[in-house]
Amino acid sequence: MEHINLTRKSDLVVVCPASANIIAKLANGYADDLASTALAASNKKIFLVPAMNKKMWENPANKKNIKELKHRGIKIIGPTRGSLACGEIGLGRLANERKIVQIILNYLNK
Repeated sequence: MEHINLTRKSDLVVVCPASANIIAKLANGYADDLASTALAASNKKIFLVPAMNKKMWENPANKKNIKELKHRGIKIIGPTRGSLACGEIGLGRLANERKIVQIILNYLNK
């Protein structure tokens, strides 16, 4: 079962970028593609690095999903404010890559 093996041989799982869709799937137990089934079967620490349009980030359903995932111990890195891929400016930009790497390294070094 490849989706199970993907997470068993790793030290942690990082989803970067994490879309509103994959966040919703993980928060609500959907496992209908390789990424979501691997996350559902994971027994490792999961880090999500959200990146999406500012309105998607602010959507009440997304906020609820993020709150639920944090409650389960999933680490959320970002997002930050700035220019977004869609051309708008606001909260939803992928966190700084150095910050992402530093947070992950800090976790691994514990």
